[in-house]
Amino acid sequence: MEIPEQYSTHAEVVIARLKQDILVGDLAPATKLKIRELQLRYKIGATPIREALSQLAATGLIAQQGQRGFRIPPLGEHDLKDLCLTREIIECETFRLSMQNTSKRWEENVVSSFHLFALETERFYSKDSRSVQGYWQRHYAFHMALVDACPLAGLKGFLDEIYLRLTRYRRLTRTEGYSGKVVIREHKALMDAALSGNVDAAVETMRKHVKLNTTLLGDILRKNKNG
Repeated sequence: MEIPEQYSTHAEVVIARLKQDILVGDLAPATKLKIRELQLRYKIGATPIREALSQLAATGLIAQQGQRGFRIPPLGEHDLKDLCLTREIIECETFRLSMQNTSKRWEENVVSSFHLFALETERFYSKDSRSVQGYWQRHYAFHMALVDACPLAGLKGFLDEIYLRLTRYRRLTRTEGYSGKVVIREHKALMDAALSGNVDAAVETMRKHVKLNTTLLGDILRKNKNG
């Protein structure tokens, strides 16, 4: 396997491929990750595979089972609750710090990322397009734009990891008949709150948004479990 320009090592290539396959569902929850099978899948040697698995295990996206190797964690209510409550704490505080350090560039980025997300949402919810990967990318980009002015890189990095792990649960929403207009309206409220300059009110809007998402994901997970 040749190393694409955006990566430095074979392990980085494998990490990117594994993330992609896990998040879109090509590698399903609870799947055991066998070195030999991954070698054949990615056409690469065992050493970068092991390195990639170890690095992803540190983020929680995959699980290391002692001497029994690696697997993709199953979806579960306890894990979802843990991730969502952590997201609420981290994203609200990161958003608060971001709003206390805003700039014209930040405002422009928030507005442009929202409009790109709205356009992708309209495409995603249309009858002839279900490009979930593009939808998630624009959703992620909008939320990251809101917190981009936060001066604490470590806090933003932690939030990034939480978002990545939550994407596995957001996949479940593909089968739900939500309205694109509702999704756009909910996120426009976030944009308007961010641009208002009222920090406390904006953070409360974010908190309500996260809690709503937590409830929806929990309901969908239970529905899939009992269905």
